[in-house]
Amino acid sequence: MPRLSQLQKTQETIALAVDFDGGEPVHLTVYPNRVTLGALRRSQEAAATNDLQKSAAIFFEFIAAWDIEDDKGKPLPFTSETADLFTMDTFNALTKAVVDAILPNRTTSNA
Repeated sequence: MPRLSQLQKTQETIALAVDFDGGEPVHLTVYPNRVTLGALRRSQEAAATNDLQKSAAIFFEFIAAWDIEDDKGKPLPFTSETADLFTMDTFNALTKAVVDAILPNRTTSNA
């Protein structure tokens, strides 16, 4: 019988780059198989209540690595405190890139 961990494959990663107008791209490595029904439910709940801290925490569950550094060249950790430093445009661009990489064939309904 298959084990749950075999089905989840939570350690597999994919790499992507997010371009920002004229700046250096941000390189991310994400865990695509960490998107579970539970994670999606928690994400929807955070969005429904406008809980930005919870949204950021969920976002970081999918990040394996990135190359974002502070102004002194020190790598920034994956924390809600780091997310607090991003503009909404930056956070939204990173989130969109991760979602597009993890769920490339998703469809949306305009019903």
